[in-house]
Amino acid sequence: MRKRYDKEFKAKVASEALKGEKTLQELATIYAIHPNMIALWKKQLVERAFMIYEKEEKDKEAEAVEPAHPVLSIGRQCELLGVSRSTFYYRPKEEKEEPDVPILTAILAMMHKKPFYAYRKVEVSLR
Repeated sequence: MRKRYDKEFKAKVASEALKGEKTLQELATIYAIHPNMIALWKKQLVERAFMIYEKEEKDKEAEAVEPAHPVLSIGRQCELLGVSRSTFYYRPKEEKEEPDVPILTAILAMMHKKPFYAYRKVEVSLR
């Protein structure tokens, strides 16, 4: 089975490799990863480091689009600026601060009473 690593872990290991305080072999032993993986992540970090600032520039360019322009359509303006239309229309979602606690406690109580219920039965019984 192939093991997958999350972005945070890769960034942590690659940044430690960039520091150069420990060898790739030492890092591989510490994190139980093959040294080739660390070398690859380090290379990717160096090659893609500029992309961190790219989104900010795209957002600024997308703000330059004038929806009410009399001659140029939104699509044409985006094309001239080198910005995709989806970047212009994108609005980030507002994240929920807390999950719905009463519902979660009701689900947990039901699961303690009847642990053999699957999610469909739990849903029906809570209605």
